[in-house]
Parts: sequence; C-alpha cells; structure tokens
Amino acid sequence: MNLLQVPANRKRGIHASRRSNSIGSLIQESVYPTMGYKALGRWLFLKIIRQTHDEHKVAFGAAIGMWVNFLPIPGFGGAISIALAWLFRANIPTAVIAQFPSNPWTFPLIWWVSYMVGMLILPMPEGSISFGTLIGNFNWDFLMSNIIPLLEGVLLPMVIGGQVLGIVLGIITYRVMYRQVGLFWDRRRARNALREAQT
Repeated sequence: MNLLQVPANRKRGIHASRRSNSIGSLIQESVYPTMGYKALGRWLFLKIIRQTHDEHKVAFGAAIGMWVNFLPIPGFGGAISIALAWLFRANIPTAVIAQFPSNPWTFPLIWWVSYMVGMLILPMPEGSISFGTLIGNFNWDFLMSNIIPLLEGVLLPMVIGGQVLGIVLGIITYRVMYRQVGLFWDRRRARNALREAQT
C-alpha cells in the first residue's frame, strides 16, 4: 500500500487565486484547510521527499517528530523536533510535520493516554494525586500547594507512559515512512526510465 500515492479523485482545496483574503478565511484555512488534513499532510511530505533521496533521513525525522508528540512539554515540540533532527542529522522539515498531531486540541487526549499507560507500569505512590483529581481541581493555588504529589502521581506516570508510546510509535513511523519513501522513488525512477525508453 502506497500512502503517498495521490488518488485521482482526491479532495482539492480552494486555490490561492480564488481564496478570500479576509481574516476569517485565513483563520479557517489555518484551523481546517479546505483540502483536509490528510491531503495537506500528504502534500507536505511529498514536497519534502521530492527534495531528498535519503529514506533514512526522512523516516528518522518523522520518527523524531512522532516521539516528541508524547513529551508533556506544550509549546516546545517544534523547537525540540528541530534540535533533535539537526543533532542526529535527520530531515528537519519531516520532524516538524510529524510533530503536528500534538496541538492544543489533542494535548488532553495524548496526556491522558500517556498517563494511563504510565499507571500500568508505575503504580501510584501513597498520597499522590490522580489525573482526574488534577482536572477537577485545576487552578493555580491547587498546583502550587500540591507540587510533589502532582509530580509523583501525574507527571511521572505521564512521562513514563509517553516514552513507551513515543518509542513504539516512533519505530512504527520510521518503518512505514522508510518503506513509503522507497516506494515513491522506485516508482519515480521506473517512470523516468519508461519515458527515456520511449524517446
């Protein structure tokens, strides 16, 4: 299965020349693009892949971005993805794009799933505060007066669970992207060879 193959009956977005330049239209296009998230993601990945033949760099960048999604550090995912991709010589744009699923809309779900996985690995210490208690009493005074119980009962399980999920999904992302980039270039080379043979 080729995930990067563009279907003939794909959903098309509104072309820039026909798009309204109003603030409302720009916000709408930023929040939910008219072509849809799936098509936008495919277009961005194709744009990057066409500029590099190195399957490892693209796949490793995507794996880094996927892993960063599960770090409980909101607002710093892009910077961390860029720094790690540069450090490990992976593809930086791919790392940034793969980090997009982590956003204000998905943070609560990602954190809750990470917390639940962490609780399976690390039982809650006596006197610590649960994730549900934190959500039900979320305010500055509660946070400041319960720092240690929150670190033990919420943050530590969330970090551990996030690492497990991030590493597993990072490995899966690497394998899928490596194969997809290879398929893309195999198809491109075959098409070019056919054109040369016909001329």
